[in-house]
Amino acid sequence: YPAALKLLCESASECAMTELDIKGGAAADYKTAVTACLDVENCVGVTVWGVSDTDSWIGAAATPLLFDGSFQAKESYNGLCSALA
Repeated sequence: YPAALKLLCESASECAMTELDIKGGAAADYKTAVTACLDVENCVGVTVWGVSDTDSWIGAAATPLLFDGSFQAKESYNGLCSALA
């Protein structure tokens, strides 16, 4: 993913990752995605699709977002935070 993002961002003055939700919502996957943006100088931001799993177009059963249906932070949230630390 990092190499693909870098390649895409090279063709624009700025780029951003938008509507991010990851099927399975693994902390390592969120960390990889956010770190990829941080590593590209003209990547200006990351926007997550929604707040809780129930907001995702993928469906809550796929646990794709940062918070569960009760708005409790999940490991994916910690993965994103560790990328920003």
